[in-house]
Amino acid sequence: MYNQARIIGSFEMVGGWRLLDKYLEGIRRVTPEDVRRVAAKYLAEDRRTTGILVPLKEIK
Repeated sequence: MYNQARIIGSFEMVGGWRLLDKYLEGIRRVTPEDVRRVAAKYLAEDRRTTGILVPLKEIK
């Protein structure tokens, strides 16, 4: 019950609980070309942040 209420509540916040019925349909319409196009736009080399994590000490 909790998860069902959480999902319905989340959809209600972003546009209405009826979007829940259209969600999977919309996901299924995404094509590989859509993914490539969006990745090329937002995952460009000049837009990334790279971090290097250096441990302070060895954890045992």
